[in-house]
Amino acid sequence: MENVADKLSSYVSSLVLQRIGDSNLKRNQPDQVRLKAAVLFVDISGFTTFTEELDNSGPEGIEALAELLNAVFSKLISIVYENGGDVVKFAGDALWAIWRNEENLDEAVHQAIYCGKKIQQEHSIKDVSSVNLRVSISAGEISVLHVGGEYNRWEMIIGGPPLLELGKADRNAEPGDVCLSGNVPESIKGEVGAVSVGDNCFRIDSVNQPLKKPHVKKVYDLEMSDALRGYIPGAILKRMDAGQEDWLSEIRKVTVVFLRVKGLDYQSEDSLEKTHNFMRNLQKIIYYHEGSLNRLNVDDKGTIMLAAFGLPPLTHDNDPARAVIAMWEIQEMLKETDLKVSIGITTGRAFCGALGNHYRREYTMHGDMVNLSARLMQKASEGWGILCDETTFRDVRTNFIFEKISDVPLKGRKALANLYSPKKIQKNPEVESYRINCREQEQELVQRKINDLKKNDSGGIVIIQGEPGIGKSDFIKNLLDEANALPAHFQIQGDSSNQSSYFFPVKKMMRNYAVELESKNLLNFSEHLAKYASLLNTRSRSFFPETQESSMLTKSLKFEALKDLFVEIFLIKHSGEPVLIVVDGCQWMDLMTWQFLEDLNRRKKDLLFILVSRPIYDEEKIPDLMKEPGVLKILLGPLTDSQILEMVYQKLGSDRLSGVLTKFILDHS
Repeated sequence: MENVADKLSSYVSSLVLQRIGDSNLKRNQPDQVRLKAAVLFVDISGFTTFTEELDNSGPEGIEALAELLNAVFSKLISIVYENGGDVVKFAGDALWAIWRNEENLDEAVHQAIYCGKKIQQEHSIKDVSSVNLRVSISAGEISVLHVGGEYNRWEMIIGGPPLLELGKADRNAEPGDVCLSGNVPESIKGEVGAVSVGDNCFRIDSVNQPLKKPHVKKVYDLEMSDALRGYIPGAILKRMDAGQEDWLSEIRKVTVVFLRVKGLDYQSEDSLEKTHNFMRNLQKIIYYHEGSLNRLNVDDKGTIMLAAFGLPPLTHDNDPARAVIAMWEIQEMLKETDLKVSIGITTGRAFCGALGNHYRREYTMHGDMVNLSARLMQKASEGWGILCDETTFRDVRTNFIFEKISDVPLKGRKALANLYSPKKIQKNPEVESYRINCREQEQELVQRKINDLKKNDSGGIVIIQGEPGIGKSDFIKNLLDEANALPAHFQIQGDSSNQSSYFFPVKKMMRNYAVELESKNLLNFSEHLAKYASLLNTRSRSFFPETQESSMLTKSLKFEALKDLFVEIFLIKHSGEPVLIVVDGCQWMDLMTWQFLEDLNRRKKDLLFILVSRPIYDEEKIPDLMKEPGVLKILLGPLTDSQILEMVYQKLGSDRLSGVLTKFILDHS
């Protein structure tokens, strides 16, 4: 049975596990390595029809689709790992695998060719006979980059000439073929039967079995958990943290974005810096608008990104608007660079879930609208920049002025399509929050407290309470936007699945503070606390020497000492500057985090708390920090009829509705 370590590590390749396990590398810094490897690409076709048929079948259809996809991918993954390979990337209906061999690249090519033939021989699975495969292989030096880091989210990108060569081999391969780009290496010519198909590509007709070297995937140490989680999508982490990974598969409405960028050269001397800066800016924009960056792949046409708006745990009514605005901002950002982008955006129902097995898994999306988004990206490269489908256009037409392109033929689709290209933004290029527009009085009250903190270093406590779905998150988001002039402001989040995990919302941040201050020789603990500084160490990294005093502490005293260390670190870090802390999900906060916050409130006067919570009806469960004298408490109640109609008018871009429609909306809100 898989444990947590096994499950988490299955969502990344061995290249990631090797990086986070290397004690000589700084995990929070970009990194690039060059490797000699054979690369195998499996191009799978035949899923789209099944997806369309099962799309409207409810839970039974979801189960059938997940079973179908898992059957194909699990078989492919097992064959790769049983033949010495490592699955490094997925791409919807495709996957990439590599065989690393710095000493003997020919041997790696032999293994990849043999694996490719095994895949073609064994892929046939009951009830999926219509699935066809093309296998392409190339070899040479690849570049492996680890870039990004915004919100501790890292991406691994693999580039280099072998990835470009795969495109040529794939174009020359027929369904059922294994095609090698480049000549068969001299040292294995006696082991491989190959026929030229032109363009310096060879169809593999036969191959002798090489010395079998099954791939052994190293499972990470549990202490590497934080570093590993940085490579795994939030949709996976949220479910796994809650013990609900079996509920990952679903058909849900999402807005899907395919983006291709041209101009990133992974062989150039400045490739790491350029790619890292691009990725950080991309992450900043997508995550600001609460989208998900799901995949990055490289082929002979450029670097392709797949993003989505509406995946758990972040879902909004205006996800299509968030997607178009985010892509507009990315396009504007890149106008001052030598990078060129083409973007396709579609909205609809898609299968979303984890595919694979214990060797390797991936969170992915499948469906007709996902395929359409990729087609729009291809069409957008003809000079359109961004293209949207009709569903997205209808949801976003009040935000942008669009140019309509009628009756467009698209590859692989029988019907002509009407497409829409955003040409001018009509409103503030931030996603509008219609609830916020109806909360002016409440916002003004909180804004006065923030202004008082800025001007007079006057702290305090503000409580924002409201039932689920009432608009607390939008309310707070707008406040944080207004707080940008503060030297220090941040948000911590309670988590229902980690209520019993002490310091869960702040532990990582405070340890990062400690490392930063120690590197600057600013971490001067009192004599009493210095004895317990080793409690800040993790199993994989030791920052402070062990002491007899810390080793003799009981569990409860360790937590108390750790709390005191965190308080001292915070006070050193933010000495002499006002700080705003937003505590969201207060109803899920653990006991020791509350004690940490209460101590901060007593010891730092220029500290303003905004505590966001559902109503807490049990008096005994109300934290002491919420009972402090002078607390400003704001209850976000239901909207009035006039506020509801104002929100509807803004959403529809209209200033009136019929009496019948008005009555219907008010009766059902």
